[in-house]
Amino acid sequence: MRQKVLTIICILMTIGLVTARYPSYREFVSRTRDQDVLTGFKENIDSLEIPTFDINLDAHPTTRWDKSTRYFEHQIKYCHQTIMSYIPWYMQQLFWVVSEVMKSQQSSFNGLTELSSDKYLQYVGLAQTLDLPVHEVMLTNFAYELFAHCTSIVAHNAKGEIVHGRNMDYPLYDSMHNITYNANFVKNGRTIFKAVMFAGYTGVFTAMTPNKFAISINQRNTETTLGLAINLVRWLGSSYSPASLLGYVCEHAGSFEEAQDMLANMPLTAPVYYTVSGTSQDQGAIITRDRTGAADIWKINFHSPADWCIGQTNYDHWITPPPASDKNRSNAVRQAVAEIGKGNMSEDTLLKKVLQQSPILNRGTIYSTIMSAATSEFFTVRYI
Repeated sequence: MRQKVLTIICILMTIGLVTARYPSYREFVSRTRDQDVLTGFKENIDSLEIPTFDINLDAHPTTRWDKSTRYFEHQIKYCHQTIMSYIPWYMQQLFWVVSEVMKSQQSSFNGLTELSSDKYLQYVGLAQTLDLPVHEVMLTNFAYELFAHCTSIVAHNAKGEIVHGRNMDYPLYDSMHNITYNANFVKNGRTIFKAVMFAGYTGVFTAMTPNKFAISINQRNTETTLGLAINLVRWLGSSYSPASLLGYVCEHAGSFEEAQDMLANMPLTAPVYYTVSGTSQDQGAIITRDRTGAADIWKINFHSPADWCIGQTNYDHWITPPPASDKNRSNAVRQAVAEIGKGNMSEDTLLKKVLQQSPILNRGTIYSTIMSAATSEFFTVRYI
């Protein structure tokens, strides 16, 4: 059965190479903290509050996301329609075929892995709540990781303590900022980890396991809809999507070292950058991932003049000069960090003097998050 599915996927991928027309992404326009963020915050403070939901990991996959999905139902559907408008017909047909095969195998899980079966049931639950086709819910979940653009930073302060910050940028900003929420992932009656989530999406981009580690994801080299098909093939073959692996690591890893090892070595559906931070000096790294393993691990070093703070946008950090697509974000990060210095680095300065400075903060920025696993600090600002 799985061989038939893969054959159909290959045929549709070939057709896609000839017929695909990829979406033109809206340019990010830089904004300044004073002009937009503070003004918006003062005038619309209620709209910037982020709701919090408990996600019960012990619940059945079909009901796990019910509360947040119902709360954001209309906003999710609007975002769903926007994403689907970018997806070519052949990709929609591909996901329909796969969802039908998975439906036929659901009772016995024959030909399916435990990983893909659990995720499929989560998509079924979302589809039932939203009254949408299962294959469309699957497709939009895969598409989230195709479009994201982000900035992640992990740094020391003068005492050798670790602070971790990230901006989440997304070209479909107008659809995304209204489905953002905080989540407490609960297992056996206690919170295992905290995350910033998008309603209707089961993957995790930004999360912290208190007293252990924090992780953020940056997109890497997947800006074609054909990449969705490749990701789907690997998913059926027992690979994790980048955001699913982040959630798995937060649930199962017992330490920074274990988390770093999992993020560097477990099989993925797509390339990605993981920024991971721990609780002690020099526990921080940016992992550049290929689908089969780490291409590079860049570690922080408290005693290094340059690497006491490291940052990642959306290109391999060893490439010079930065590509035009970076829009000068990486240079702005380096300049802002140099001006702050290790002696003045803190959660507050990382947020206000780096993440909320143009062009790091831009029209595509949905939220900024500051995390410290050592202190359990987990703070998010959502922008309008």
